[in-house]
Amino acid sequence: MQELMTIILAAGAGTRMKSSIAKVAHTVCGKPLLSYVVDAASAAGSSQIVLVLGHQAQQVREIAPKDAVCVMQEKQLGTGHAVMSAREQLESRTGTVLILCGDTPLITGQTLKKAYEHHVQERNDITVLTAVMDDPTGYGRIIRGSDGRVRAIVEHKDATDDERLVREINSGMYFFEIPALLSALNGLSNQNSQNEYYLTDTLSGILNAGGRAGTYVISDSKEIMGVNDRCQLAEAEKYINNRNITLHMKNGVTFYLPETTLIHSDITIGRDTVIYPGCVLEKGTSIGEACVIGPDTRISNSIIGNHTHIMNSVVTNAAVGDDEKLGPFAVIIAPGL
Repeated sequence: MQELMTIILAAGAGTRMKSSIAKVAHTVCGKPLLSYVVDAASAAGSSQIVLVLGHQAQQVREIAPKDAVCVMQEKQLGTGHAVMSAREQLESRTGTVLILCGDTPLITGQTLKKAYEHHVQERNDITVLTAVMDDPTGYGRIIRGSDGRVRAIVEHKDATDDERLVREINSGMYFFEIPALLSALNGLSNQNSQNEYYLTDTLSGILNAGGRAGTYVISDSKEIMGVNDRCQLAEAEKYINNRNITLHMKNGVTFYLPETTLIHSDITIGRDTVIYPGCVLEKGTSIGEACVIGPDTRISNSIIGNHTHIMNSVVTNAAVGDDEKLGPFAVIIAPGL
């Protein structure tokens, strides 16, 4: 597989969040939105992460990986302009670049890896990740030619009545061959109603230059969901919480009424542990094997040994050994591990 780099667009103001916190720094299941996207890109095989920053750049730098390259988009003039901000990084590399948005925490590394393999096998210059939606309102539509290949991306507001009947939509995620992208960026124009440079316009530029364009249809359309307001943040939390619990159940953990429990991402729970209803298990937590946790127990940034029972209690920044019994109504709050 050829070299892969990733550009993550994280410069937006996120005004609909109505917050002093940068949008991509908001957390879902204890982890910033941006971190999910970075992890997915890395799992897909990306050897370099480039973050395009703008509004509240310092906040975003604080949650960025130490080895990520950060570039500034001083003025937000569209997605195409954002990618132009990373031109220096593109010009120093060959191979493929993956373009992602920093507010799409549901996308998985497995999906991106399969899409990348498809992109390489098809020898595309651009592969647009798409999804089929029951209600595509507001999304750009994928318009195909008589040969079935993608020919255009038409924004909802610009689509004809017939085009609006198309249910396949643009996810805003793309794989590009870097030389084809650089050439297409040179031809971008901001002559449109928004006076912005649209990354979607690179598709026509690549096709007009004789390049090859294709799509990869994501089977679970939920994965492309962006988080633009608090309602979508809550929806993403519910989805990832369910994903986390399902993973633990497949690894041998029992949950009674799992829909009542909140499990942060990246915690560990040993097999044969039982989680009762109403529990909150927060980041930095590791629970051993054959434990009984809950009901109504909160554990944060703590290490719990094997065969330990904790009932109706709060444990924060603490270590609880093997074969212990804690609660009901115990509170352990230590300065930190």
